[in-house]
Amino acid sequence: MCAYQRPKFLPTICSLDSPIHALGEGWVPLITCPADFPIEIFEIAVTQLIHHPEYNSTLILRSELISESTSNFPENIPAFDDFQRTRCLHRKLLPRRPGRDPSLEQYCTLYGATTSQQTQDEIEFPQVLVLTPIVDAGSSLPYYHPAVFHLAFRYVHSPPTLRIEVLPLPGTPLDPNSRLYRTCLALLDTVHRYGWGAMTNYKKRVMHDCLIPREEYQDLYLSMRERYKHLVDTWQEVTDPLKHVFEDIGIATYLMLLWKDTFSEKSSESWPQPPGGFLDFGCGNGLLTHILVSEGYRGYGVDLRERTSWTHYPEATQSSLRVQAFNPTCEGPESSRYFPPGVFIIGNHADELTPWLPVTATLKNASGYISIPCCSWAFDSRYERSSTPPFPLQQPTDEFAASLNLGGDGSHKSSYSMYRIWLASLSLHCGWEVECETLRIPSTRNWALIGRRRIKTMENSESLGNAAAIVEGVISRGLFKTRKPEAGDIVWGNSTNTSPPTELVFNLGDNSFVLSSMSLVFLMTPGVGFFYSGLLRRKNALSAVYVTMAALAVVSIQWLLLGFSLTFSDEGSPFIGNLKYAMLVNVPIRPPTETGRVPLTLYFIYQLMFAGVTAAIAIGAIAERGRPGPVLIFVFIWTTLVYDPIACWDWNTLGWTRRLGVLDFAGGIAVHISSGAAALAMSIYLGERHGYGTEGPYKANNTTHVVLGAVLMWFGWFGFNGGSAMSANLVAIQACINTNIAASAGGLTGVMLDYRIQKKWSAVSFCSGAIAGLITITPGSGFVGAPAALLYGVLGGAGCNFSSQFKRLGYDDSLDIFATHGMGGLIGSLLTGIFAQESVANLSSATPVRGGWLDQNWKLFGLQAGASAAAMVYSFAVTLIILHVMGLHPLLDLRASKETQILGIDDNEMGEPAMDYSDFPHAQNVAQIVSQAVNQAIGRNQAANHIVGGQGQQGAQIQPLLQRPAPSP
Repeated sequence: MCAYQRPKFLPTICSLDSPIHALGEGWVPLITCPADFPIEIFEIAVTQLIHHPEYNSTLILRSELISESTSNFPENIPAFDDFQRTRCLHRKLLPRRPGRDPSLEQYCTLYGATTSQQTQDEIEFPQVLVLTPIVDAGSSLPYYHPAVFHLAFRYVHSPPTLRIEVLPLPGTPLDPNSRLYRTCLALLDTVHRYGWGAMTNYKKRVMHDCLIPREEYQDLYLSMRERYKHLVDTWQEVTDPLKHVFEDIGIATYLMLLWKDTFSEKSSESWPQPPGGFLDFGCGNGLLTHILVSEGYRGYGVDLRERTSWTHYPEATQSSLRVQAFNPTCEGPESSRYFPPGVFIIGNHADELTPWLPVTATLKNASGYISIPCCSWAFDSRYERSSTPPFPLQQPTDEFAASLNLGGDGSHKSSYSMYRIWLASLSLHCGWEVECETLRIPSTRNWALIGRRRIKTMENSESLGNAAAIVEGVISRGLFKTRKPEAGDIVWGNSTNTSPPTELVFNLGDNSFVLSSMSLVFLMTPGVGFFYSGLLRRKNALSAVYVTMAALAVVSIQWLLLGFSLTFSDEGSPFIGNLKYAMLVNVPIRPPTETGRVPLTLYFIYQLMFAGVTAAIAIGAIAERGRPGPVLIFVFIWTTLVYDPIACWDWNTLGWTRRLGVLDFAGGIAVHISSGAAALAMSIYLGERHGYGTEGPYKANNTTHVVLGAVLMWFGWFGFNGGSAMSANLVAIQACINTNIAASAGGLTGVMLDYRIQKKWSAVSFCSGAIAGLITITPGSGFVGAPAALLYGVLGGAGCNFSSQFKRLGYDDSLDIFATHGMGGLIGSLLTGIFAQESVANLSSATPVRGGWLDQNWKLFGLQAGASAAAMVYSFAVTLIILHVMGLHPLLDLRASKETQILGIDDNEMGEPAMDYSDFPHAQNVAQIVSQAVNQAIGRNQAANHIVGGQGQQGAQIQPLLQRPAPSP
């Protein structure tokens, strides 16, 4: 075995017949493992455990040593026959969340051997550590502490063994599945690891708290976290609030303590500030700037475009956030404003500006800078370690690298390590003393390079000359370009910010992709119309096409007037927006999200098609019994009161379901559940069609139109799901793949289920199943893999097929809209809670998304179910209210009269038939033509006389055909 490879941890449950006795009466040996280090290491290992309990529990912040004694031990420390107390440490455990968990004092007592049978080593070195919580009578232990009176770590000399024994509280479970056993297992593993590390002289590769003491940082961080944790609940961006909020709180805490340590000699303030304030390069969402400004620090946060969060900060913060593009190679008018003497420059993942931080700090006479690098950039190109050597050093590169606390495997040969070495050498070259810190923030890129003191041995003129030479070299190469948000050719001036204008660039390819997707989604509306028209009886076929297209026209006006603003304005409540964007007034020329690459105006027209097709789906419930006139008024009201709020919940960054983490990629909840529930409400309110259940089963009047409608919807669904990625990226590709797979699986499932009963290969069943598969995959199309899409299609096709039997409960859903859209959307939403995967959802690296059960995110299923239920109940209830209120006025009542239903909606309400028969021959001519054709066929048959005489079955079928009247014109 390699000398530096830790032996495998092999724990076993302590046996009752073990020759090693328990420490005393009532003590229970719980778990043991081989000790792969000598007894003299035991004290080192357990001492590490005493001083750093936070390494073994995320609920503990740290421990503080209160006292230490080698005599006069407390009375509640246990005594043993075979061991004597040698040292007692009195410590206090501080919880990470003091508002939830109390602190706890604890005695940590070391014991050595006492009997003459022990070897000299056993007598000299401690063999037992006992942890004893100090709890007042009637009080309970904190959650983070095991339910015991005492917990002991014991080193058994022969054979070398570690084991844990406990004196448990009454009723504490001790089985291997219990919390106490699992806690002891983790503790034993920790001691085993510490012991091996001490024996092999292991040293931490990453050192925290190099400049700021840990205790000071943790105490201030706890206070800052309590002050600003509410920002998680009011997060406006699409990114993960937990990561960003607590990361920026941690950085702000560190900066406050760093500035206190740096500038305290020059200021009498308790929390001194940089003389020239601060400048946060690439401030992004502006949260770090907001926290610092709220704490009384003055400065600016600048970025290339305004983010959604900015307008939601207090006025003091908003005045400190500016849209600005910097060109470090030339002096601009912004220099005196943003770079006053003594400014402290902050670069948190500043990308292309990262190498310019020490250069700019030197040229602008800054008081210092902090750089937290992420992506590797040189001055005018990507950093390449083969072509970008470090600047001249006064010591060997390996020694210099070892002083930078780079972490990793210690070789300093990775590309990221070499980049940091280059940045540190650059800082020296520009006259700054190099200080490094690994920040305590939730980020894998948490290494910080700090310059706050000038090198005393370097003349100011030399450092200025070095920095100026770098700038001149960049200018001479002519490769540096001021950063733009994204690649593209459409450039817009920012007109919503009072600071100097900057360029905002959109991606032409993504614009074209979303425009094409919008056109595809438009085709879904006539697709719905043809699908409905083909399923209905001929006398109502035209009205189905008409109301779907008329509904799109009504929604287009509503969307312009107020719908888009109510759904997507960046102000308002978690339930509905306001009228900020009404009539497209005040709509900024920016992407709809922080990571978007298309303008908000394009998002307007794309989402309009979603609203239109949703209304078209819902009003299919009026088929064969609804009045086309009042239904248009209903569409306007329903879109305003039902669709807009649910879409706001679902897709607006302020929406309550969006902020909870509910996943709905393309509208399983906002489109399908809302329209399906509304259709159910309309079916119940309008009642059964005249003759329903007594005139025999109604059959599709034009199956070709059913197929045509299904084809148009299937085609349009690629834009519906794929376009919802808002970019021609890998997520869009995956969404289109999933769409086609689910539709195919759903169609085949539907036709086979109906073949099981009817023994016919029904085109209508295939089309209905395909639509069910498309609906089911909609909420998860950009979140799941192709195998899951196959399951979506099968379960969606089967689930919607069986849901059509709900009509037996007594309502007449003429087109099975609730069974298909309502239940399909629900099934898809629930399946997304199970099968959503981060590896699929984050293919574009644009919007971090947590997966579902496959990624051990168990709560997502419950969130999906709750959001789906809320949307279904809300849509159903509000739709019923709208229908009842409209029904109070005869002109607005949706239900058609009995006479209208008998004659047909087309003739009576519209005055136009779906097909004009005026050019057809009259009934008598038709009968003659049919008779002649039949007689000719019979004459060619040798058995004609026998068949025409009516002695066979064919003759019996021909006579009614000859007598059937032709349709009236």
